[in-house]
Amino acid sequence: MFQLFVITVICLFGISQGQVPYPKTPEGFTYNHGMTGAPVQFDAFLDLMCPDSKASFPVIKAVADSYGMEKVRLIVHLFPLPYHRSAFLAAQGVHVANQKDIPGNTTVAYKFMETIFMVQEQFKDKGTHGLSTDDAVSGLAEQASTIGIDAEMFKKEINNMDSPVYETTIVAWKYGCTRGVAGTPWFFLNGIEVQGEGTDTYKWTVSQWKKIIDQLMN
Repeated sequence: MFQLFVITVICLFGISQGQVPYPKTPEGFTYNHGMTGAPVQFDAFLDLMCPDSKASFPVIKAVADSYGMEKVRLIVHLFPLPYHRSAFLAAQGVHVANQKDIPGNTTVAYKFMETIFMVQEQFKDKGTHGLSTDDAVSGLAEQASTIGIDAEMFKKEINNMDSPVYETTIVAWKYGCTRGVAGTPWFFLNGIEVQGEGTDTYKWTVSQWKKIIDQLMN
């Protein structure tokens, strides 16, 4: 509860400092060519260092797959939590991966998310204890290279305040704040926040998600 309070205070401070910068492109990473005209727009705010985000990631993709790109558009937004040391670095990595994608196709970005979730323990606070930020970046670059991203290019882009990636990642986080996001995972269906109804949403199964989404299809 205290962590939620801290994040809320940070978000409120950030958006109270004036106009949040306008993103150069719509925020988020659309999964598997989901269509902007799909009747259900499914937004998920995730942190690559969050175990609950990791647990929900394959489930929400399976939900989108079960309906197809014409019916459900899944958009993942990165919301790195301030108390997860490597979260902001990893979020920048997704934006670097996205540069390799054809506009409108976020395949490489999703491959990077999947890769980092698989080795999440390596980059969480205990895994990086005693390591420098540069060491953490090098570790992420090594993972990026496994999906075809040049490691040296990756390292030059990450945590570089002169890189557009740095600013884009900050704007994406501020966007989450404007939506009222204060933790991860955090979900919206057609712009409305999804409440857990007694069960944490990260524990939901595909069938539990479909129970709600099916109602939106009728």
